[in-house]
Amino acid sequence: IHPKHKASLNPIITQGKSSYVMFWGCFSYYGIGSLHPVEGMMRSPQYIEILRRKVAPELIKLFPDGSGVFQQDLAPCHTSKQVKNFFEENQINTLDWPGNSPDLNPIENLLKFLPIPPCKTARAQ
Repeated sequence: IHPKHKASLNPIITQGKSSYVMFWGCFSYYGIGSLHPVEGMMRSPQYIEILRRKVAPELIKLFPDGSGVFQQDLAPCHTSKQVKNFFEENQINTLDWPGNSPDLNPIENLLKFLPIPPCKTARAQ
């Protein structure tokens, strides 16, 4: 975790309530990518910006022949029309993902390496 973002992993206490910072992260066969803090709840425009700035360039670099496949779960911001259009326009292949299968998400295996455990019950109100 980049030192700049390490402090963001700690809960923020405001008026007696805890709130947490969301991060977007990725990894591939070639290694672990960086974590990117997300302001508020992840929405399609924010997700597309991450895809544009981080994912698309990495896929081009690692798979110049276009053979790379991007995997994501079925979060609403991942399945919006805007995001599907982005993938199509940028010729990014995605892995079909079965619904209600969090046990198949390999990112869960990386969470144990965080300096503090993630809060699984924190949801945006």
